[in-house]
Amino acid sequence: MGLLDWFRSAAKPGGENPDISTVPEAAGESAETAGLNFKDAVMAHQRWKTRLQACIDGTSQEKLDAATVSRDDQCVLGEWINGTGAEKFGGVRAFAQLKAEHAQFHLLAGEVLAAAYAGRKAEAEQTLRAAFAQSSARVQVHLASLFLEARK
Repeated sequence: MGLLDWFRSAAKPGGENPDISTVPEAAGESAETAGLNFKDAVMAHQRWKTRLQACIDGTSQEKLDAATVSRDDQCVLGEWINGTGAEKFGGVRAFAQLKAEHAQFHLLAGEVLAAAYAGRKAEAEQTLRAAFAQSSARVQVHLASLFLEARK
């Protein structure tokens, strides 16, 4: 499966949302468009589940701040959404969906962290497995959709 095929598959809501291990390393195909590497953005947001689980388990080597993580403008994608992405794609439906879902994704990540750090592991686990996982999948769908739209 080539990179473009991977994005087409990932853009299907409710369909197979590929995990990091299935993102192809395709020679000659670029996932960079309008100043953002969409593949890297997908992978970075997929890794959040593992990072948050480590915080819940108490095995994380990093101390994440829930208030900072809750902000949607602190990661590479968030900076792009609030800058170049808004300039280039502000009127595109897939961009508006991505912007809204990305903000929700970070709010939920912050909720998971706050619950984990307060010792409410069951609540953190529940949010991680349900609302956060669903939001993460939607971020990936919207990223893939916007990538395909931008490539037209």
